Amino acid sequence: MEKTASLEELIKREYRTMVCTMAFGEITVSEPCKRVGISRKSFHTYFESRDDVLARILYDDIGAPIEKIFPLFRNQNAPVSVPIMNTMVYQAILDHKEFYQRLVTQNQERIFVHAFQKCLMVSHTFTNDSLGGKKGEEFEYASRFLAAAQAAIIVQWIRSGMEVTPEQLSEWFGAWSASAVQSVAWGEDPEGK
Repeated sequence: MEKTASLEELIKREYRTMVCTMAFGEITVSEPCKRVGISRKSFHTYFESRDDVLARILYDDIGAPIEKIFPLFRNQNAPVSVPIMNTMVYQAILDHKEFYQRLVTQNQERIFVHAFQKCLMVSHTFTNDSLGGKKGEEFEYASRFLAAAQAAIIVQWIRSGMEVTPEQLSEWFGAWSASAVQSVAWGEDPEGK
């Protein structure tokens, strides 16, 4: 099983390199296969498409760290720190600045936004389930609202050169949205009324 994980990681690493060095339109499924030395059939053992590779990279950068840190809050009976989690997301993107800038500035914003929203939806569901929050249609809409807002803010941040610190961006986003989403997810009134 370890060999399987290594090959998957190698494909993702090559994909990152290709995004940083090639025009996005030139990246096909065949290209990482050629670079890694595998067949298309082997590629499809791990990924459905090149967009699926991107979605998994975003999950590795963004979703997985959130899922790892979340139990720490629960184990210490501490409230979930949305600012800490948002800062982690923004810092992960900043850590791979060239990759994300190339992806967004090559007019691939749609692919990035779709993969990012999908990643955040998984994280929102995980967070909500872990906290025993409400389920249902209103949570689904609120979660999609949050994911779309985060994606729009991050695209702007990337396009503007990522000069704003992850901490500042997290503070702004928290001020704009956290209490409203918390209200929907857990039934708390953000105004305390």
